[in-house]
Amino acid sequence: MEGGDVVTWQAPMTEGDDEAAAVLIGKLWTNRAIKPKIVIDMMKNLWSLKGRLDANLMDLNEKTFMFRFSDAWDKEKILEGQPWHFEKFVWCFNELMPYEKLSEVPLYHVPLCRAEQNRVPDPVLQTGSGTRF
Repeated sequence: MEGGDVVTWQAPMTEGDDEAAAVLIGKLWTNRAIKPKIVIDMMKNLWSLKGRLDANLMDLNEKTFMFRFSDAWDKEKILEGQPWHFEKFVWCFNELMPYEKLSEVPLYHVPLCRAEQNRVPDPVLQTGSGTRF
């Protein structure tokens, strides 16, 4: 794929079709060369999904992948389980909506933690510790 190519995904718009709700675009943030098949196979094993996953490399230079889940719950599991990494390099995921251009999907935001009352010590929550970027 060339840098100027436009990629869109045209989902079938039939009632009850959940395919549109089960597509993620992922970008692996690394400057290193990657082997897409190895990356995809390792992520499939790591995620332990209930359903089937079809994954394709969209842009080798940008290390951008499209993940199609047969089960929408698996997609939610990936989004809620962030951040994910591959060999210490972070993944950035976002949903691709039907008829949306791949170039318009923001792939630069990664949730770093989920502060839940039962996981974070009270003094940290009460003092407002942390740095705003």
